[in-house]
This record gives sequence, C-alpha cells and structure tokens, in this order.
Amino acid sequence: MRSLTVPVVTLFLVSAACLAYEFPAEPFLSRVALREYAARDKPCPPGLSKIEIPRDLPAEAKTAVTNFQTEADAIRKKADEDIRAKGDQLAASLKTIQDQYTRDAKLDEAVAVRDLIRKLQAAHLPVLQYPGSLMPLREHVGETFYFEVTGRTGSSIWGTEVYTLDSDLGTAAVHIGALKEGETGIVQVTIVKSPEQHVSSTQNGVRSGSWSSYPASYTVQKWAGPRAAPK
Repeated sequence: MRSLTVPVVTLFLVSAACLAYEFPAEPFLSRVALREYAARDKPCPPGLSKIEIPRDLPAEAKTAVTNFQTEADAIRKKADEDIRAKGDQLAASLKTIQDQYTRDAKLDEAVAVRDLIRKLQAAHLPVLQYPGSLMPLREHVGETFYFEVTGRTGSSIWGTEVYTLDSDLGTAAVHIGALKEGETGIVQVTIVKSPEQHVSSTQNGVRSGSWSSYPASYTVQKWAGPRAAPK
C-alpha cells in the first residue's frame, strides 16, 4: 500500500501547487502566496518557467516564444487533469478497501485509509495559509476558498454561522465546530452577502459579538471531501 499511495500523494501535491502557481484563478490567490505554499515542502520540479519577453525582441522571436508558452500551458493543464483523474481512480479503489475494513470491524485500519483518501482529494485544492484577514475577499461574494488554519479561542469574531469578514478565521472555526482549539486543518470558506444583523452567541467555549451589516461576510466549515462545485 505504501509504495503505491505515497508517490501518488506527492505527485498530486507537486502538480497542484505548480499548476496553481502558473495559473492563479483569482487575484487573491497571488503568485507569491502560492509560490510560498509550493516551496514549503513540495517545490515544483525543475523546468522552464514563464518567459518574460523583452520589448526589443524581434517580432518573429516574440511569436515563437508566445507559441511555446501557449503549448506549454496546454501540456501542464492536460497533465494535471490526467493526474487528477488517476488520483480519483485511486481514491475509489481505496474507498472499497476502507469499506471492507469497516465491515470487518477493523476501525483503526478503516480510519487510516479514510484519512489517506481525504489527503488525495484535498491535494489539488488551492489551499492557502490564513493571511490574518479575509478582508481582501470582500469583492468575491459567492466564491469559495480553502485555507489551512489552526483553531484558537483568543481572537474576536462577530456573528453566528455567518461571520463578519474581519472575524478571525481560526476562532470562527472553533465557534462553529469546524476545528478544536489547537487543531490544524483545512476549512472551506464561502464569501457571502452580509446579513442585516450578525447575532452574538456562545458556542464551543467561544463567545462571538453582535454586529450590524458589514461589507461582506463568510461561512466556514471543515473540509472533508471533494472540492465544492464551482459557482
């Protein structure tokens, strides 16, 4: 099992991080942030990066470089899609194994396989480190983002289930029950239109404040499966 799954997980992580760096889908998913994420443990494999075309380059040379970049982009995209499809097949096979262990009441083994499946499914997500504030996302109402964050209880939040955009994500995750204090995990954040009133409550040892309407708000839940369908 180990010889099969570990390389696939590694390949998934490298491919997803490098693809995200080359093709950032949103301005907030900046090249710098994604480069730091990719270089943290899984640097992109060596190869040709984007070529900056000098202004004084002859037209024929510019065309050649542009054609190369277009073809390279298509190759990268196709390769990532193929790897993702293979990963999905592996996840399906592992699910069959997990189900068998569950039926045999071998729960430790079943949980280990389940956790590996979740890692496979999460590998292609553009997961970012929490930047300290979600305010840069105020123009992205209706969109979903994924953050790796650690649950905590010492910061301020406003609302219940729907939180003001300046509410601390780690604390909101504990308040809603997505994470425990000190637990690090991937959370799914959806930017939503602000309600007229954010309601105060005490949940999971965290007290949230009340607030009126805000430029934007968000919901948060623990990610535990395939990425949400695009809006």
